[in-house]
Formats: sequence, structure tokens, C-alpha cells
Amino acid sequence: MARISYGSVTQNSVILLVVELNTASTYSEVYITINGQTSPNLAWGGNGNSSSRQWQATGLSPGTTYYASYYISTGINSGSGGTYITTDSPPQDTTAPTINYQSATGIGLLRLGWSAYDNSGGSGISYYRTYVGSPNGGTDTLVVKDTLYAGATSAEWTLDANNNALQVNMWYWVGVRVYDVAGNSSLLTYRIQFKRQRPADWSWGLTFTSGQNVNITASKWNDFTLRINQFRFYQGLTNYSFTTVVSGNPIYAYQINEAIIAIRAMNSNILSNQYSGQNAVATVLTSISSALNNIT
Repeated sequence: MARISYGSVTQNSVILLVVELNTASTYSEVYITINGQTSPNLAWGGNGNSSSRQWQATGLSPGTTYYASYYISTGINSGSGGTYITTDSPPQDTTAPTINYQSATGIGLLRLGWSAYDNSGGSGISYYRTYVGSPNGGTDTLVVKDTLYAGATSAEWTLDANNNALQVNMWYWVGVRVYDVAGNSSLLTYRIQFKRQRPADWSWGLTFTSGQNVNITASKWNDFTLRINQFRFYQGLTNYSFTTVVSGNPIYAYQINEAIIAIRAMNSNILSNQYSGQNAVATVLTSISSALNNIT
């Protein structure tokens, strides 16, 4: 009695056979079907009778079970049947994918960029998990923050491991772990110092003559002290309480000294305090603005 059998099986193909055909019969139809594919009519013609006919099915998926069936007919009698066949599974992937450092920044936030690829013949990258640590902590403080899709190439953090705001000038460990489809993974870690966005350099927008008194407007001086406080914020310091200059009044030594003191907390390489009663002179104003602009 005819039945279906199979020969070579791979991840994507199988050789199927209808066997134990009656060689005394003349078949008009012999078909094999699997996964929506049906063979050509395998009924013998001028080659003589045979007890089996075969056909190779391709385009199958690895590690998948299919139902293969046959149909035969002599024009008077017919028969059919089938069996289940499982294609070969791919080799088990036990090698972790690779992830490499590309770039990092700590200006305004923490950002890490990477490149990643799966090993040759691997199961493919599945997803990433990102980590961030505590201020000035070690890698043991890293905690999971996000899960990213397989095509991601960078991650950003604005909060630390405890969901607190990042602290200026503190160092943080960050990390990214890449996973492949088989569950293998590898971790990239990097240490980044957090800094705020640096303010623009200060320019008086005036032409100074060395040693000469300078007539600075109240609004210009107040803008300068505002820029100093912007630099102090950038450095993680509190605002300095400057004396507000009123329009029409000159800039005296005590106001210049406030600027010197406020800047000295960020850059010790600045001139000494001025004598009481002195007016603003070009050399002094140039010196304190240069000290401010030299802050990195």
C-alpha cells in the first residue's frame, strides 16, 4: 500500500517520496504537497513503472514541523495519506554579540554611542538595555533604565540611578548591554563627567584704551553680572548676590570686587581686589572678562 516517506532533510528543504507504489498499475496522477507547495505530476510515462516517485520541496523554515501528503490515482482507483516532518534546526548560538564604544558626552546630559554586531552565523541582535550609576559611584551602582530596539546606536540619561537630577562635575558610570535572539549578551560601560552647557564668552562690545577710565552703562554691567552667574550655574555654584547698578551711576571698586570674588570661585587666576573708590578702568575690565572667558 502506498505511503509517503522522506529522504534528506535540511533547514530549508526536504526530499519527499511516495513509496510502495504498485508497479503493475498505471498511474495517471502522483502528487506530493507540503506547506502550500504541490509537486508536478510525478506519474510515470515513458520511463517505465517504478515503486516510488520523489520530489524536493524548498523554501521551508528551520526547525518547523510540516504536514506532507500525497495523492495518487489510476483513473479508476485513488489514494492519499500523509505524515509530519520537521526540518533541521539551526545550530545553537552560544556566542555573545559584540558592542564597541563610539562616542560619549556629558554636556547637558549623559550620552553614549556605540556600534554593535552579532557574531558570524549568530541569531541576530534582539534589543539593548541601558544602565546608569550614582554620582561618583562605581560600576556596582549601575541600575537598568530603559530597553531599546535592535537598531539603536546611542542612549541618553538626564537622571541618575536614583532618578535624581545629574550633579555638575560629578562622574557617572553608564552602560549598555546588547542581547541577541538566542539570549547571549555583552556589556559596554563608560565613565562620563556631567557638565552643563557652557555659556558664551563675554564681550564688552566696546573699544578700550589701556589705563583709561571706562564709562560702562548700568545695563551693560548688570548683563555682565548675569553672565557671571550663568557661568556659576554651569560650574554647579549658586548665584552670587550682586549689587544692582542704577542707571546714571558709575561702576566703583566694590562692584568690580563683587565680580572678582564671584569669578575667583571658578578661576583663581584673576587679579586682586581693587582699592575702594577706584573707578572702572580698561585694564581691570579686560582682565576680569578674560578670567571669566577662560573658564572651561
